[in-house]
Amino acid sequence: MRLFDKTKETVSKVKDVASDLVGDETLANMIIAASTKLDSVNEALKAKGSGYTIHGVDIEMGIPSKVIYAVRREFEKKQRRTRTTYTVAQCASME
Repeated sequence: MRLFDKTKETVSKVKDVASDLVGDETLANMIIAASTKLDSVNEALKAKGSGYTIHGVDIEMGIPSKVIYAVRREFEKKQRRTRTTYTVAQCASME
């Protein structure tokens, strides 16, 4: 039973550390940067007459953190979707 208790304690500590990897301020900045990128890319796509738009953004909190953009053709309602994954560093370098 002692080994099991130590394992539970270790898992609990890992969960606490994982939730503290990205602070609230950093997460807010990531959301703002991802949303700004979504808007600017959609404007550029529209200006070029492209049939594609970015219609969604997912943020994965891991090591490294990732911003995932979901791309869809204008005429596709709920058909195929493609996703592009960028790390936080890549998003920061795009600004």
